Amino acid sequence: MATTYEEIIGYLNEEGLAFTDLREKGADGIRVSFKYGEDDEMPEVAFIRVDENGNFIHFFEPQRYKYAEGEHKEKVFQTLLAIQYESKMLQWAYDPRDGEIRACIELPLEDAKLTKRLFLRALKGLVEMMDTYHDRIKRVMETGEDSGPEDRRAATISALEEVLSRLRGEDVTDAI
Repeated sequence: MATTYEEIIGYLNEEGLAFTDLREKGADGIRVSFKYGEDDEMPEVAFIRVDENGNFIHFFEPQRYKYAEGEHKEKVFQTLLAIQYESKMLQWAYDPRDGEIRACIELPLEDAKLTKRLFLRALKGLVEMMDTYHDRIKRVMETGEDSGPEDRRAATISALEEVLSRLRGEDVTDAI
């Protein structure tokens, strides 16, 4: 059950997300911007590309990081792999020609329908995970020191606070 760009654009419109259809500019894909407020100087940008006649979808942040050469390259890669291990969907791609490090989530649909819920989980998940791990990655690139995974107790408390907010009727995903 293949998906189409039109279906994806419908989901983006339903959610009120700002996007650019790159096909109108001769490229392939959709660019989605997430601005977290008026003082957000650098909004998150994610791209969506449909491949294999709609049977495969890529969500990615190109040029998120660059680390072609440097004294901490091994530690940077170790940290990226550790983060990939800690997260459920996040993957990394590296282009050795220019040092681009790309965060991505890929969905093989094959015989499954792309639901709005699955689409939003992948798209928002990519953006939220990049926000969560950004400081850790930058610190490793700059210092070679990895602060390690998030404190499990603090993460549990945060998750419980989110559940409480939802029970009170506050939709915490509206901020995205």
